[in-house]
Formats: sequence, structure tokens, C-alpha cells
Amino acid sequence: MTGGDFEILAKQCPDLYKLNLERNNIDSVDKLKGLKNLKLKKLFLEGNPLVSNNKNYKEELFDLLETLESIDKTTRNGEEYETTYYGEEGDEINLEEEDDEDEDEDKVKDENENEEKDEEEEEDEDENEEENESCEDENYEDKNTQKKTKKYTKETKFKEKNTKKKVKENKESKSKILKGKKKKNTKKNISKEKNTKEKSAKPKSYKKQKK
Repeated sequence: MTGGDFEILAKQCPDLYKLNLERNNIDSVDKLKGLKNLKLKKLFLEGNPLVSNNKNYKEELFDLLETLESIDKTTRNGEEYETTYYGEEGDEINLEEEDDEDEDEDKVKDENENEEKDEEEEEDEDENEEENESCEDENYEDKNTQKKTKKYTKETKFKEKNTKKKVKENKESKSKILKGKKKKNTKKNISKEKNTKEKSAKPKSYKKQKK
């Protein structure tokens, strides 16, 4: 890459904060002047002739790029560090804190999911209870209906039985009355016949005596 390439890069990516230029055949600090318009914080140059030919390349670059915090994992104070990360606004991110935050977020997420599951389970239980209660009510109504039907059937049978009994009693009563009337009429007829015979017999005996 040449100095012109870096100027184009600065125009196209003005918010670039970390740049890896390892093994790009960069041999002088002058070729990196095009990075002055960037707000770079991290720069990696290992594997370039500049690193092996110029022992002071880091100091020169720190002077050239004011926002630069480290070159090849070495800070302005000469301290070495592990790779750092930056957020969208260019702020340094502590991965351990991020991990803790991620763990907390995961815990909160899991807790929320568990709460939602518990709520769903409770809703399902309530629905099942309502369905069971509804079924129980229906069964209760069915049982009541069956009881009422049985009771009605028994009452109907009892009424029919009583009606039949009354009809039978009425028939028997009428039959007795008719029999009594027949007997009475028969006695009357017999008595009439007897009286008629006696009457017809008396005049004959009377005539005989007269003679």
C-alpha cells in the first residue's frame, strides 16, 4: 500500500480506529502520513521493512498520529498489552466486564424465559381446571337430568299403576253393583211369580168350597 491508498482509506473510513497493516512492504513512516486524518487507536505493522529497519518507528508514529494509543501491542508508555477491543463509538471495551454483562444478560433472559414458561404453565393449569370444572358441571347437570328423568319415570309409572288400580277397582265395583242388581231383580221376579201362582190357586180352592 502507498501513501495515496491511506488517504483514500481515511476518506472512505473516517471512523476507523483499528488497522492491521502487517506484511504490506511498508518501509518508511512517511508512507503512513495519510493516516493522520483517521482517529486510529491501534496499529499493527509487524512483518514490514519499517519494523526491522527503524528501531524508533513507534516513537515517530506516536508523534505523527496523535490519537494512536498503541503500535504492535505496545502503548505510548512502552507497556505491552493483550489485544483490546472497542465499541461502536470507539470506547475501549473490557472483555471481562463484557463477559460478566453477557452472563448477567443471559441470566436475566433465562429468568424471563423461565417466568414466561411458569406463567404459560399456570395458564394451562387454569385452563385445564376450568375445563375440568366445566366437565364436572356438565356431568353434574347430566346426573341431575338423569335423576330427574328417573324420578319422572317412577312418578309416571306410579301414576299409571294407580290409574290402572282405580280403573280395576271401578270395574270391580260396577261389576258388584250389577251383580247385586241382577240378584235383586231375580228375587223380585221369583217373588212375583210366586205371588201370581198363589193368586191363581186361591180362586179354585174357593170355588170348590162353595160347591
